[in-house]
Amino acid sequence: MFWDQQKGKYHFEITGHGEYAFVPIECSSAQSYTLEFDIEIVNLEYNSSISFGLYDPDMREQEPVNWKANYGRGSGGNGASIGYYGDSSSGVFPPGYDFTYQVNTNYHNAIVYDATEQKITWQVTRISDGAVVADYSSPDGIGIFTGIDRICATRVPQGATTEGYIDNVVLSTSYIGKLVSDLNNDCYSDFRDFAIFAGHWLECGNPFDPDCGVD
Repeated sequence: MFWDQQKGKYHFEITGHGEYAFVPIECSSAQSYTLEFDIEIVNLEYNSSISFGLYDPDMREQEPVNWKANYGRGSGGNGASIGYYGDSSSGVFPPGYDFTYQVNTNYHNAIVYDATEQKITWQVTRISDGAVVADYSSPDGIGIFTGIDRICATRVPQGATTEGYIDNVVLSTSYIGKLVSDLNNDCYSDFRDFAIFAGHWLECGNPFDPDCGVD
């Protein structure tokens, strides 16, 4: 995955079974938060699919437990679903939500995690010319979530190539005083903070110096 300067978005191109592309985010198991990001699929070959998931870091080594939006292309056309996946002992599996998607179209994802009830709600909104044209909401899901630390884009079957963009990744919460990566103190952790971090790193001159970045 790399930053496409012309489009101003993260570009991903994934080929092969089980290949991953990560967008790291920061959160804590003790906090509730809202995570938002946009995705756009520009190429999804026949009989293939791609998933955008939120992974539980404490359980993924044994069995990936996650909420995910899965986009596929098969004999029935372009189909997508929002659902909870993982080992059956991980918690209650609510029913998924199915919808039809379009390529070269922006889909805004809003995921709300309630740490008190360990509940996640995932909503997908299709955007066309800046206007909301469709909403797809998952049912509330209850599982054993000890924290989620990444957005993961992964292609499921092998042999085809999936290409698209991820943009506007924003994490926000009112349950903690300050996000560690909130460098501009606007209560969000987003690309503006990354730009500040990158500037500090470039000014350092020697990123391997243990004193680099120390005020």
